[in-house]
Amino acid sequence: MALSIGILKDIVTAEQDDLPVDPILQILGVRKLNSKQEGQDRVRLVLSDGENYYTSSMLGTQLNEFVKDDFIEVKAIVRVKQYTCSIIQETRKILIILEFEMIKTATEQGEKNW
Repeated sequence: MALSIGILKDIVTAEQDDLPVDPILQILGVRKLNSKQEGQDRVRLVLSDGENYYTSSMLGTQLNEFVKDDFIEVKAIVRVKQYTCSIIQETRKILIILEFEMIKTATEQGEKNW
């Protein structure tokens, strides 16, 4: 299944009510960010649509277990089923993934980047 080429630009520029549905993206980076509150660690993702990459992406905290279980890894391909965008610092848009479907694991994807 192909990535949703160019969709990250559409996501970043769209209004909350007009966000693209079910984009297919590749995970290029996974980084755990420690929180000052116990149990509230966040996971930052770098996502690619095959044309663009976006570094201001996070997993919803309810999905952190997928990282702990090594289910979400660099190179994996996911369909983002539910997400939201939040504006921080008045100009920076954060994409927050709330639900996803694994299309290809990192192992299935191999060394190939889109």
